[in-house]
Amino acid sequence: MSKEKENLDDLSIETVLDLSVTQIIMLQILGQNLKIPVRFALLQDLNEFILDPKHEISPSSFYNSLKKLEGLGLLEKIKGKDNVGKKIGLKSTSKAQQAIRLINKLTLPWAISLNELYSNMIPELIQKVGLPTEESEKAENLFILSFDGRMDPNMFRYFQDNWSKEIYFLADDKTTKKLKKRGITGFHQSRSTNKIREANEFFDACCLYHYQRDKNIYGIEYQELLKEVNRVMQPGGALVAQTLAPLPKVGNIYIDSLSELYSSQPFFYSCKEENIIQDLNDAGFKDIDSMEYKGVVFSWGFIPE
Repeated sequence: MSKEKENLDDLSIETVLDLSVTQIIMLQILGQNLKIPVRFALLQDLNEFILDPKHEISPSSFYNSLKKLEGLGLLEKIKGKDNVGKKIGLKSTSKAQQAIRLINKLTLPWAISLNELYSNMIPELIQKVGLPTEESEKAENLFILSFDGRMDPNMFRYFQDNWSKEIYFLADDKTTKKLKKRGITGFHQSRSTNKIREANEFFDACCLYHYQRDKNIYGIEYQELLKEVNRVMQPGGALVAQTLAPLPKVGNIYIDSLSELYSSQPFFYSCKEENIIQDLNDAGFKDIDSMEYKGVVFSWGFIPE
């Protein structure tokens, strides 16, 4: 294993959470620089970012932060020469870039109010698709597939309490163990090799969570996976696919740059409504429709009776 690979593996959430706001900003500035800045230039950039002279970073505080970042393997010093003389340049490491991605992953998604999603969008979805509203109307078997292996506990419990008596989740052993450690229990583990394990016409309903195109799920290409889902669903059964709408360009250089940064993060998944509708149609689903609520997209289709 290379030294760089070891550094990436050593990055822990504790390391990231222990960083100060100043250190996080320093890493962001270093990551965006096209050329390697010297220490004094970085301090200037940092204080220009803060803007308020009353809260400027002192040289001693700045050098202490540099020392800590270097000790954590997030920053490296590079000695060189310019037209003035010897200077010490600074460069963020690949481990630092992973730290920034982890910071974004930990903070940005939590700015979204899931309560608003549940209270406003789900009731409309239930009405449009005809999903169960009474205990007696619950599906016998619900099949859930998360395209990135993640499952929001609140959403899962919503399925559990309102949609189905038995829930099957397509996952490998590692993912199942991880979910149960997070307190997500009460589901059956479905498996796959090149096809879903369950028999034809086994499930009453299906939910595709975090839908993404061009995704290989446990060895099955996503278009084949949709055909497999069709196979294991009963005639008349409903499929609901959830994803995020691509972030639009608004013509503001700052907002569009932020949107581009957010869209490039590993946690961000998206698909256009028309593409999901086409995918469901190609897989044999009928009566397909879609709706969007504040950037969250739900699309649905049915198995012909």
